[in-house]
Amino acid sequence: MNARGLPGCAPGRAARPRRLAVAAGLAIATGSWASPPIPSTGEPLTTVAPSRPAAASAPVERPGQLDKPVHALLAPLVPQLKFGFFRQHAAVVQRSFQLPPSTDPRDFGGRYSPLEATLLLPGERGRMASYTDRGARTFLARAQAFLAGQPRPDPPSVCKPGGAVRALNQGFTVQVVQTPTAITIVHMEDHLVRRIHLGGPRVAQPAPSAMGYSRGHWEGNTLVVETRAFRDGGWMDDYGDPSSGQLMLLERYTKQPNGSLRIEATINDPVYYSEPIRLVRNWAWTPNVAWDEVICEAHSRDAPAVGR
Repeated sequence: MNARGLPGCAPGRAARPRRLAVAAGLAIATGSWASPPIPSTGEPLTTVAPSRPAAASAPVERPGQLDKPVHALLAPLVPQLKFGFFRQHAAVVQRSFQLPPSTDPRDFGGRYSPLEATLLLPGERGRMASYTDRGARTFLARAQAFLAGQPRPDPPSVCKPGGAVRALNQGFTVQVVQTPTAITIVHMEDHLVRRIHLGGPRVAQPAPSAMGYSRGHWEGNTLVVETRAFRDGGWMDDYGDPSSGQLMLLERYTKQPNGSLRIEATINDPVYYSEPIRLVRNWAWTPNVAWDEVICEAHSRDAPAVGR
């Protein structure tokens, strides 16, 4: 087991969590995509995902210049997509000796290892997002470049934060630090930091940022977090599912009896998606997993400015 809490995967910018590369044999429907379910075996899925070449200079996407109906353009691309969804049991990442988690259902403090991730949202059971026309055209331009081995530079490729949605969907270890007024989530990947404010004065117009502005409140023993004020032009996954400044992320964190966290997330962005994207992710309680230094600049070459 490595520092990610995942088997057979060395830390570093070039290394990604080992994922199931599932060919997307999908059907195009009006305004959305659908696909057959991925069989669940209950076992770790360990096919290596395709690597991402170093980003080269690329033209800015101009979706409005595409002439054909967007779904006719997407149809030839769909069979080439790989979701890269992986799932593993908590036992795979947990060691024989574990510090017991707090019995307080509202105490989230500690170290966790994500049990799911995907190359393409939402990924699980082969599902894909339902795009608006603008969203489909933007995704098409990015995905075509990705599959051609000439990906447009996305934020992580130039050592910029990938954003809260992408961080939620990665396989690196996370550390949760909790106080009465805030919960801070530190991601081992690039040391991304996310702060969830609990109570206190609300910022009327927070400055847009990659991680957004998060406020949380308790509904019973479930922490409900609403995040807004995202920076425009984001990438929510490796293929380039886009996000705008109107993105709103709603999450529900619930502590399980074994100490793990179950996260139900709803992603709303009316600019690029005609329906919300829904995810369920689980973070296993793994206090013994090592915390390594994974810094973008140590593993990435210089790249041009991020293109949209």
